[in-house]
Amino acid sequence: MKKITIALIAIVVVALIATVLLLNTQTQKEPEHFTNTTGVATFFYEPLNTEINVFYHIPEGGKKSTMPILFSIHGTVRNADDYRDFWIEQSNSKNFMVFAPEFRNEGLFAGADGYNLGRMFDGTELRPKEEWTFSVIEALFDFIVKDLGSKRTKYDMWGHSAGAQFIHRYLYFIPNARVDRAVAANAGWYTLPDFAIEYPFGLRNTPATVETREKAFARKLYIALGTEDNDHTASDLRRCPNTDKQGIHRFDRGHFFWDNAQINNIGTEFNWKKVIVPGVAHSGRRMAQETGYLLYN
Repeated sequence: MKKITIALIAIVVVALIATVLLLNTQTQKEPEHFTNTTGVATFFYEPLNTEINVFYHIPEGGKKSTMPILFSIHGTVRNADDYRDFWIEQSNSKNFMVFAPEFRNEGLFAGADGYNLGRMFDGTELRPKEEWTFSVIEALFDFIVKDLGSKRTKYDMWGHSAGAQFIHRYLYFIPNARVDRAVAANAGWYTLPDFAIEYPFGLRNTPATVETREKAFARKLYIALGTEDNDHTASDLRRCPNTDKQGIHRFDRGHFFWDNAQINNIGTEFNWKKVIVPGVAHSGRRMAQETGYLLYN
């Protein structure tokens, strides 16, 4: 009888633990709403059947229904909290909201393929568009607009390093994205707007077409280059024959990308601009400080 009682107690304890764990899991996976939250905070969002953190800042006293929305896209370190914090001072003084989604370097978003190359391909096989990392931004914008009751119909983007890679490719492959203005700062290397070059170094064998490239050229894209971002020995700088054709460091590669865009612009509307930032090396914080005026005065 005693053994039966102990066994029953053990079963009850296990069941209670399982229930608590299930409830915690369900709580973590449920997207959080933030309608009444201003200042610095975080919410969970669940794209592609996985969970990401979205770090954000909303200025006190501003009208959430009309404030501009900026997506700050992190680099290869995946430090989205810093990419929010880069903008807090400007957010308060210029009255815009900043959201920094975190694509952790694991699971679906692991490595360059899962993040800054947009998770478009599984090997050589093109994934369905709804499974791309690129597709997260538009859905996240819809979630933010709905939750805040925002009247905004467009958003802005700013990215540094791998985030700059993400942004310029995003404009190629999400041609109907509701992006107003974008800044790609200090990318390590580029997908050239050139159909003669194989992806990921060019557009050959991708869903891009001449028409979607023209749409990308018509975007307000600022290619921001720090003059001191010229360390060809940087440990996080991709070096291979294909990237080295673009230059041996980030500053040279940015110029090469710009020149290639000029060559491939076939007389359509072209709204890209190259912006040189004197005295700045590979620093997301400094580049945010020096290029914020491109988005908000």
